[in-house]
Amino acid sequence: MDGTFVNQVKQCIEEKLRGGGQNEIRFIIYPFGDIGMRIKYILNHAYGIQEDYIIDNHLCMFNPAMKDVSFLDSIHCDDYYLILASVNSDVYDDLKRSVTK
Repeated sequence: MDGTFVNQVKQCIEEKLRGGGQNEIRFIIYPFGDIGMRIKYILNHAYGIQEDYIIDNHLCMFNPAMKDVSFLDSIHCDDYYLILASVNSDVYDDLKRSVTK
């Protein structure tokens, strides 16, 4: 993994952990492409944190543990930190629009 990317992800995670404590922070990763998989690895292996949900509109067709973005309508989103897992600004903006209520 690219060191700069890993450091940026770790910095974001640590900022959230400092603000709320590890047991109180709940994460959702969306989507679960290359970047989402890398973020999951960092969360799970560097911090011992299991994400609460993975949102991916394509992979949810093949993996029942993954949810479609419409799943967000069924939970209280204020209880989670949603990680928009994209480094492409155009894709990031599209993802952000898809989850904005």
